[in-house]
Amino acid sequence: MPIDRNDVYSILDVGKVADLIIMVMSCKNSNESQLKINPEDNSGAIDDRGYQALALLRTQGMTSLIGLLQHLECTSSKR
Repeated sequence: MPIDRNDVYSILDVGKVADLIIMVMSCKNSNESQLKINPEDNSGAIDDRGYQALALLRTQGMTSLIGLLQHLECTSSKR
């Protein structure tokens, strides 16, 4: 069930009824040269809205979470 990321109540409602939450992330905007220094800021996989959604889901008790990472071809295999 896809949700509207901009609607806080939509995120909370889905978090209440979901048995499993899949978070889709992207490597497209990652800064590979800076990953060792600060991986959270330079990975680009989760934006501010994503961090806000995760915080909301944690406050009400998150169910199982699976992270799905796409656009892996944009990064080198060493990273």
